Amino acid sequence: MNGSALSSGAFCVLVTAGLLLGSAAQAADPVVEDVVFFQRTDGSKLVDITFDLIETDGDAMTVAVAVSDDGGATWNVPCRTLSGDVGDGILPGLGKHIVWDYGQDH
Repeated sequence: MNGSALSSGAFCVLVTAGLLLGSAAQAADPVVEDVVFFQRTDGSKLVDITFDLIETDGDAMTVAVAVSDDGGATWNVPCRTLSGDVGDGILPGLGKHIVWDYGQDH
């Protein structure tokens, strides 16, 4: 499993990806790059998370998000209301997008 973390203001966001069971044992670990996140300015309390998901064999992966409010010492900020390129069966590619409903989780 490989991940990428980015910090902005009060939060750090970690996006991780792992190969689903049954994929080739010799495949290189997936890589998460260019993670960018920002809260929308429309008052909705939605947070957009974009990233690139690199996996050379094209295998589907499991993508997860963790959030920290203490500079990455712990990753226990509730982050349950997610949609988009998250969960099981996510194919590699550039410009992946997750929406976190921060308002719903807090």
